Amino acid sequence: MNILVRFWFFAILIFLHSNASSQNVEAYCRKAYFSEDSSGYYFNLAKTHIKNKSDQANWYFTKQFRATTRGENDSALGYARLAENLYIQLNDTNRLLIVYNNMGTVYRRIGQYEQAIKMLFLGLKQAEIKNDEAWIGYFTTNIGLNYHDFSDYAKGVEYGKMGYRAQVKATKNGNAFPIALALNCIAINFDDWQKTDSALFYHFKVFDYIQRLDTLQIGFTYNNIGNSLLKKKQFTLAKNWIERALKIAQLWAEKNKQSMDPYETATNYMNLATIESEWSHFEKADQLYHTAYPYVEACGNIEKLREYYLGLYLLNKKMKRFEKALEFQDLYYQIKDSIFQTERTEIISELETKYQTKKKENELIQSKNQALKVENERKHTQMWLIFSMLFTVFIASIATLIYRQQRFKNRQQKADFELREALLQKEAHNRLQEQRLSISHDLHDNLGAQLTFISSAVKNLQFKASKEDSTMGESLDKIQRIASKTVVELRDTLWAVHSQHLTLEDFRARLLNTIEQAQISHPEVSVQFESNLNSFQTSISSWFGIHLLRTIQEFVNNSLKYSQANLISIALYYYAPNIELKLSDNGIGFEMDRIKKGNGLNNMASRIAKIGGKYQLNSQPNQGTSLLVKVPIS
Repeated sequence: MNILVRFWFFAILIFLHSNASSQNVEAYCRKAYFSEDSSGYYFNLAKTHIKNKSDQANWYFTKQFRATTRGENDSALGYARLAENLYIQLNDTNRLLIVYNNMGTVYRRIGQYEQAIKMLFLGLKQAEIKNDEAWIGYFTTNIGLNYHDFSDYAKGVEYGKMGYRAQVKATKNGNAFPIALALNCIAINFDDWQKTDSALFYHFKVFDYIQRLDTLQIGFTYNNIGNSLLKKKQFTLAKNWIERALKIAQLWAEKNKQSMDPYETATNYMNLATIESEWSHFEKADQLYHTAYPYVEACGNIEKLREYYLGLYLLNKKMKRFEKALEFQDLYYQIKDSIFQTERTEIISELETKYQTKKKENELIQSKNQALKVENERKHTQMWLIFSMLFTVFIASIATLIYRQQRFKNRQQKADFELREALLQKEAHNRLQEQRLSISHDLHDNLGAQLTFISSAVKNLQFKASKEDSTMGESLDKIQRIASKTVVELRDTLWAVHSQHLTLEDFRARLLNTIEQAQISHPEVSVQFESNLNSFQTSISSWFGIHLLRTIQEFVNNSLKYSQANLISIALYYYAPNIELKLSDNGIGFEMDRIKKGNGLNNMASRIAKIGGKYQLNSQPNQGTSLLVKVPIS
């Protein structure tokens, strides 16, 4: 019993316990299948209890199953065809799938690969209609094995991988034996395709599922690993794996009280014979081939017989027994030619093409049926939609009238509210403006006047003191300059506070006043000014203007105090929507990474940030200092 027959063994058990149509036929068929000596008696007894097509089909089914597992190929095919016809009439897809699988296996066993693939594609079609992943996996795996025997290894790998993917979905956490079968199919195709490393990868992948497997189920994996290692010339390691496979086959036979599986046993002995031949142990190799022959004959597999003849041809050629070598060579080529006739190749290709075409036609039919179903549903619901639309229009009309009345009322209320809000804001704005003007006048009239008085008084004191005490004269001079500067800054602040919005022209005029004061206080320093602000009537806020003005003043003051510059440049341009400012001097400069930022630099950074601007300060020793500012006018 080879690895695929083990699947049939489990399937017949399921079948014989699942049919409820006739208990008597079931019971006698079950006894007939498992009985060695009284099989004929129980089959005859079951036949006398047949009452309908279902009973008859199940009787044929059990007969073909027993014949398949016993290697009685002609009987297996005859009963399978009878069972197939009845199951088609009964629309019993479950048992029909098993019949197609068994017929495919028998045809493969006797080397009729085109018939085998035909049966397997029929089964695959039914499995796909049922969307049965397990059966899709079995059929695609078996198709891959047939392509292997036919030496179309690329197709064999393709269908083996289809089988593997389907069985992974189907088995989930159950027995992983079907997965092992699919992996074996992929691996042996790679092996005979001379891609030994890929073959070993998929053989060893079986052990990923070892927790869900009985080791006695996968003796073939041990043998095939040995076979791949043999091709890599690792003979000692290969022999260990194959001998373990042979031991597993013996244990399996003892456990199930059956003879050793002829297909697997033949494979084990022939692989061991090949290893002995490679070691030039020709007599031992010849003995192993003779040991293998009864199993080759018993399994009835033409592909295994072809391997047997090829092995003996190569062995006798090494032993220089040329007459025997030619004899086995002729036998090998007879089988090979029968398998690889051009006509048979075309038939197999045509079968797959028909399957693929039929599959696409079925998909198209399903698509059309789905479209028709959708169309019927659409028509069925169309009347309801028309009624619903009319009813909806009626309800919507009433709702629209109510909604319009309510919306009109809401608009009236909103308009009244907005008017009251606007009046309140206007009133608050006027009050605020009045307060701003009042504060501005008070500052100008009181604080401004007092600062001016202080400045004049200090000047008088300075004039008198300078004659008596030069040190006091200098101190009073500093106080006078601070008072004068404070007056100027106060005027700038009042200028900004006096109105909410300033034009760029207003700002330019105020800036020119600052430049003029700087020029007067330091006549030795030239202050250059460039601007295009007089070309625009764009407004800025007083907040914006005062911070920008203070930034320029801070830079100019720093340059006058520390830079030792004789030239300060101010360039101020408006490129909508940004104000771009460049300040520079030709002073002594400083090292950026060593200078500690004082209040002046920090104040400039803070003011620019407050009005949403960005700046870049650059300076190098003896190369002056520059400040680039870009501020958007919102």
